[in-house]
Amino acid sequence: MGKKLLSVIVAMSLIIVTTASYPLKNVYAKEAVEEAVEEAVNATSIDAEQLKKALDDITIAGEAWKSIGFSSEDIAELTQLERKNASFYEGYTEQIAALSVVNEQTKNLENELLNQSYAVPYAQDGNPPETPQEQNERFAYITNVALSRYGNVNNFGQYVFYLYMSHYIDNPNYTKASPGFDNIYAYVITENDIRVYDIFVQQSKMSIFANNVRNLYNDIGDAIDKFDKLIEVASEGKNISLNTADAILDLAEYDPSEAIEHAKLIKTSLVNHYDTAESAEELLNAIYDDLKPVDVSREYVDTCFNGIMGLLAATTSVFSFGLSVSLCYFDLYMDLYDRARLVALHTTLSGRIADRVDYLIWG
Repeated sequence: MGKKLLSVIVAMSLIIVTTASYPLKNVYAKEAVEEAVEEAVNATSIDAEQLKKALDDITIAGEAWKSIGFSSEDIAELTQLERKNASFYEGYTEQIAALSVVNEQTKNLENELLNQSYAVPYAQDGNPPETPQEQNERFAYITNVALSRYGNVNNFGQYVFYLYMSHYIDNPNYTKASPGFDNIYAYVITENDIRVYDIFVQQSKMSIFANNVRNLYNDIGDAIDKFDKLIEVASEGKNISLNTADAILDLAEYDPSEAIEHAKLIKTSLVNHYDTAESAEELLNAIYDDLKPVDVSREYVDTCFNGIMGLLAATTSVFSFGLSVSLCYFDLYMDLYDRARLVALHTTLSGRIADRVDYLIWG
């Protein structure tokens, strides 16, 4: 009891110390200390600002596909398909290369997408970002926090997710102008936080988001010596997506009122036949067959198909996981828990803040 009382007494002075000397020493849950190290991710090589740039490019790519009827979730699913060898795309390399060229039209489309206004599509519980780009800013911020405190744990991506929880979802008083991170010691993850967050994920279906955060940082960790290549992949995917959207919007046969239905048909057919098709041409013919009962022009199908093949040929799975934690999160994932569970999470916060203070004082 005396220990807890002392923790509370020094809490205010700790706020001042934290502000002056941040970052303090690494603070780990015992579990993390035991698991860390032998196969630790070389996370210190991650450049958070470069990561934000890649996520912003991936976000624009997703918005380009949305502008022609594809949901961000559909594009994330398509780009998670296992990559084929180069021979699969034989006959399509020229079309794919052409989609990578930036021109004035695609620059204009990118600017339109960047300047569009957003209506947050879910309830205001859990401090949702106002734009997908704000979500990417959050990831740059917590990546830097994670690097300074948990950069040598082998489950680095898991701690990025815990830090996202502690900074934004588990912080009822958060506002962009006054985040209040230091007041709740959001940069400290204790065993009690881990237990509560894991339960919250299980009960709220946040596992979709949590898994994609882990997958994103695992992919980055696996290719950390090629981080510049990951930036290039994001830019390439953006250019392919903008060119595809621009070409679709210019088609005389394109009907915006049918775009969502037709996009869903193409996506479903492609996924159904992807594993068994031995070439891109065979896959395209299977899609033609599936869409025969529907009045969809071949030029429309061809243009969409070439763009999707371009993404598969030119990007890696980091593209799909980046899309999942940015645009898909904004569009869908934050609506996966109910208010009662969020309130229950917040009611435990004061006790967990005391635990965080204990870790800072006693180690």
